[in-house]
Amino acid sequence: MTMPRNAGMETLPPDRQAPAATTAQTASSTSARAGTSGQQTSPENRQARRREEALQQIALRDTVITILLSALIFVGLHTSFLVLPLDGPSMQPGLHTDERVLVNSLVYAFGEPQRGDVVVFHTPFDFSQIYIKRVIGLPGDTITLTLNSVYVDGVLLNEPYVPPIPPGSSENPIATTVHLGPGQYYLLGDNRLDSRDSRYFGPVPRANIIGQAQFVVWPVGAFESIPTYRSVYAGIKAGG
Repeated sequence: MTMPRNAGMETLPPDRQAPAATTAQTASSTSARAGTSGQQTSPENRQARRREEALQQIALRDTVITILLSALIFVGLHTSFLVLPLDGPSMQPGLHTDERVLVNSLVYAFGEPQRGDVVVFHTPFDFSQIYIKRVIGLPGDTITLTLNSVYVDGVLLNEPYVPPIPPGSSENPIATTVHLGPGQYYLLGDNRLDSRDSRYFGPVPRANIIGQAQFVVWPVGAFESIPTYRSVYAGIKAGG
């Protein structure tokens, strides 16, 4: 004999079963609240998070500063050093057409041009033209030219960078004496027979001088520093 499936089992009406469901929901809600309460940030964790955020801000600040400094250095180097091509024979035999020289325009921010420096400058008669010559006289100097010699404050210059003058030719077009005023420089090309320089357009103002040509950088095989021949001017008293 078979028995009904629910035989021997007491069942409750639906309204008697609701409290159990409510109890289960309450327990679940309580458990959920308990779980939420367990995930709240402790004071130690909050302090650690604040420290981490502070470190991130410091790292970001340092990155920005590094980028700005790098940009300033790049711009400074780009504007402080120029590579210029040469065109013309006025500085032969030391410098030649199609060579390229590195010009340091920062060097005179910390000092003044010195005798023997090879400088790049805007010409007094046309600011758009750029020449390269050697500094012979400084502010306060007296320059005396004879047909074949140069004197600075009465001292005869023995100039090894000037090529030999052919017989029957003169190194200088005229004999003259020039006294340099404040901020004036007397600039001559090494190749005196083929150079347009202070003998023709007069002293060059300090403001026109761009910088010192310090190295030949092209072609690669011609790389060298540009000599200043300080010993040539050693007998001239300082300050003109």
